[in-house]
Amino acid sequence: MTTEPWNDSRTPWKTKSAFMSYLRGCLRKAWSVHPVKIAVINKQRKQVLNPNPRGNRKTVWGFQCPLCDTEDVIKNAQVDHITPAGTLADISDVQGFAERLLVVVEEDLRLICKPCNSALAMCDKQDITFEEARATKEAISIQKMKQDNTWLLSAGLTPASNAKKRRAQIIEYLLGQDS
Repeated sequence: MTTEPWNDSRTPWKTKSAFMSYLRGCLRKAWSVHPVKIAVINKQRKQVLNPNPRGNRKTVWGFQCPLCDTEDVIKNAQVDHITPAGTLADISDVQGFAERLLVVVEEDLRLICKPCNSALAMCDKQDITFEEARATKEAISIQKMKQDNTWLLSAGLTPASNAKKRRAQIIEYLLGQDS
């Protein structure tokens, strides 16, 4: 067998990308049942008020996000690697990625909310600060709801002529609010 299964007609992978995606999926499946990950969830969860008005229990399992300080139900939590696992784009990345993903102790992980995890991923991909990523995510959300003009007017700003400039206005305003 070749060290490049995407170049071997006997394997199902037609491209390097397809093989790396498969491998990434295998490792993430192992991560989904990782005992240290499960221990972090069990140790960092707590009882919170049930947000479901039709719920038959007063409290449910939840958590407090250490990054944004919001309290939410456990289904909206994700276990984050404080040091990211990084990318898996090449065979030479396999060992490092697998080690960073799976060779962890509880102190390497934290329970955070999905929006913060998404913002952290954006930080890594775009090399921006966490605050910039959160502001960008919020601006994108406002634009997806087609509320950017209304939002800018309510903030006392004159909306720019196109969506890209309006997004930049929203981001700039949100970042100014944090200072």
